[in-house]
Amino acid sequence: MLRRLLFPEERSKKSKNEQKKSSVARLRVAFQGVDGAYSAEAARSCFAGTEIELCPYPRFTDVCDAVARGETVYGILPVANSQTGPIAEMEQLLQRYPLTVVRSIDFPVRHCLLCLPGQQLHDLVMVVSHPQALEQCSVYLESLGVQVVPMENTAESAKMIATKQLRGFAAIASARAAEIYRLQILATDIQNTPDNTTRFSILQKNPLAIPG
Repeated sequence: MLRRLLFPEERSKKSKNEQKKSSVARLRVAFQGVDGAYSAEAARSCFAGTEIELCPYPRFTDVCDAVARGETVYGILPVANSQTGPIAEMEQLLQRYPLTVVRSIDFPVRHCLLCLPGQQLHDLVMVVSHPQALEQCSVYLESLGVQVVPMENTAESAKMIATKQLRGFAAIASARAAEIYRLQILATDIQNTPDNTTRFSILQKNPLAIPG
């Protein structure tokens, strides 16, 4: 106690060192989209038990750029789906960037139909989501008979509806996205097959042993 009073600078240095260690210990992982995206959920699952900082980027190329430049230690990309097969854009990115796949995870994707609270199915005129999600839910969408518009990301679609208060619109996204953006879930498990999974790959510039 006396030493702390006499040498307060030591306590300050210790505090800064602890903060630095905490920052270093938390691994930065780049993903495409916003919070609630399937990529973010898959990253949490892949790094379960490890402190990570999820870093959102607007495009998949931005994710690869972030890892290549050293802004993040890892990046995560969806590379294939059990229904629709390999995602061509991801194959091209993996060939273009000097990055290594250090782990892959098959993540169950359960699509939900989200809208503003108080609406019903008959109120909908448009459904928005990522093209992959729209394709994976094509049978259900056909039964709705609404206009379908592709967007950059599933969670981004949900966020847009919530932010702009778009009545008559619905998004295909995760239940987590509904929770984050306070949207109502009109329907669950609307994907064409119940065992719908997407393979996500973890990328790294200079491969090390991945935690977990």
